[in-house]
Amino acid sequence: MNKLIYSSLGAAMLASAAFGQISYTPGTAEGCIPFVNGSGNYANNCYISGLHNMAPHTCYHVRQSRINDGSVNTQYINDNAADTWWWKTTECIQVPIQVPVQGTYTLDPKCVQFHNGSGHYADNCYNSGLINMDEDKCYAVNPARIADGSLPQNAHMNNNAHDTWWWVEAECYNLVPVYPPASCNTNPSGQECQDFCTGLPVNEFCQNNTCTVFPGSCGGPQPVCSNPADQSCFMACEADPTVSSNCSEALCLGDLTKETECRAVCAVDRHGTACEAFCGLNPTDAACDDGSGTGTGTGTGTTPSTQRPLGCVTDPDGAECQAFCENHSDDGACDPNYCVNNPDDPNCFDKCINFVNGSGNYRQHCYKSGLENMQAGKCYKPNPARGNQIPVSGHMSNNAADTWWWVQTPCEKEFITPRNPGEWELHDNQCIEYVHGAGHYTEHCYSSGLNGHVTDKCYSVNPARIADGSINRYTIYMNGDANDAWWWVEMLCQDTLPARPAPAFEGKAAPKAVPTLGESEISVDNTTLNVSSSVAGTKMLRVFDMNGKLLHSESISGMAKDVDFAKFAGKGILLVRVTSGDKLIAMKKVSIR
Repeated sequence: MNKLIYSSLGAAMLASAAFGQISYTPGTAEGCIPFVNGSGNYANNCYISGLHNMAPHTCYHVRQSRINDGSVNTQYINDNAADTWWWKTTECIQVPIQVPVQGTYTLDPKCVQFHNGSGHYADNCYNSGLINMDEDKCYAVNPARIADGSLPQNAHMNNNAHDTWWWVEAECYNLVPVYPPASCNTNPSGQECQDFCTGLPVNEFCQNNTCTVFPGSCGGPQPVCSNPADQSCFMACEADPTVSSNCSEALCLGDLTKETECRAVCAVDRHGTACEAFCGLNPTDAACDDGSGTGTGTGTGTTPSTQRPLGCVTDPDGAECQAFCENHSDDGACDPNYCVNNPDDPNCFDKCINFVNGSGNYRQHCYKSGLENMQAGKCYKPNPARGNQIPVSGHMSNNAADTWWWVQTPCEKEFITPRNPGEWELHDNQCIEYVHGAGHYTEHCYSSGLNGHVTDKCYSVNPARIADGSINRYTIYMNGDANDAWWWVEMLCQDTLPARPAPAFEGKAAPKAVPTLGESEISVDNTTLNVSSSVAGTKMLRVFDMNGKLLHSESISGMAKDVDFAKFAGKGILLVRVTSGDKLIAMKKVSIR
């Protein structure tokens, strides 16, 4: 049975292979490279970094006289750029390259885990298993070790990725062309093929068969954007904003940060759905001033609100928040020293966290507790001088008094702008329906269509299947069982968007008022999360990391609930959300120390 399935899959991939081709655009890259002592081939390169005492924005080349007299060997050499007996400055050249167009290819991992003693080292590149590997880097045996016969065939060998006499960095991935669905062979104008070409208009098949895939696109009306709220309409307009007269509205609804499109929509229909959504995020924008005093445009009301704008939540570096900060420089969202002067403000969170040995990512954090021999009231970070010796994962020295590994650092706080739950609602607009055979599984999350799918839950491909390359073997059909944790993990379904004002009902009875949800609050006491709410009935508590990954969920009954959060100690900032039905009733960023 398995042989039949895989044979059919192979036939389908071969049938569509003719349609896949990677597109490239001209580009440039640095012709000079970083210097790595021990890598050899010094006479063939110029160097833009890596030497000691390099002048800024200057490149260097080994002097020809050192090459001629045999001083330049294949191993370690003098690495002091200021030593003019060895080095001279040279032009920092740019070389032409062909840059793959994103969307015309997928990345196929080609490196494997290193196992010392397994042999065949020259046949592979390695993405794990070596000591001192840099994060997201892959390594191959230095070709010079293959040439000089140093490389053992089957015995153990040097496994230190930082030893450049043995190891060099390698490309981790092969580029694999994106293939259209097999149905494009038999039914190019079908919905599956249309959806593919709407999302990837650069694909060679789509460019060569536009008239067939989109009937009417070569003369007559183009029916690719009839509903501006449809995601496929947004994708089509992203590829070509002239494809439909609905594109301004579609682009605005699809991405409310697109000011040009949203302002154009507001100029035509100030109280339309797209404009109201944009103005909910940008209440002081000139396009949102309808004379009521809420905007900063040319209407009768010209005084901006003194309340911190939502833009300081969604885009602190954006124009709206920066304009607010010009007049409110002492606000927590604007003043970098706010938390220094107001350390007890509940919106000021410790930057430094609890050290947990084995948690990894040590270079990204500072620590206020958890290390041995810490001085009272002091915080610590890994010694920058250790560089790549600091492990990315696994255990490391936890003795704060060991200055070879640890140095003291300020115990700073950061201001995190809270979101007012009454101003936000949840929208199921991230995840889509799973369609078996559609491919591109790693690009989406799924709210329906999987076998065993639980109502109100969403799923995405297990990141471990992407890392180990399993998903790349299933670019068309794959496991569709949501309960199979080897393939699928639960994730966040919703985006949090500004609540839209109720529409005007001219000539009709006003709709019934929505009942208030009451008061709800989230607080933290040591490692215990406290949730209290006057909302009756069952509620849902969910905890996410700041990348949107669901870490914990449970149902809450009653008016109060204490949850043990000790397992989240040292995990950094977390987002806690409490919902009643589809309404967000409480939300808070917390950090468990």
